[in-house]
Amino acid sequence: MDKRGGSFKLVRGAGRTLGSIYVIPAAGLVLVLGVYRFISEGGALINVIGNGVAILFIARWDGALDR
Repeated sequence: MDKRGGSFKLVRGAGRTLGSIYVIPAAGLVLVLGVYRFISEGGALINVIGNGVAILFIARWDGALDR
């Protein structure tokens, strides 16, 4: 089972499509795919932080937040 997300498959598929039309430098593609993993982890971290902020906002709005 492939543990990478659907976005990685999209990037991989786009690389194959562009590879059949244009010549893509292999070094550039390797660099993008290498950095993509860190960008994906950063996106997940921002999502978790955003969910936490939303929980605090709704709790304060509802009056359920203890100070």
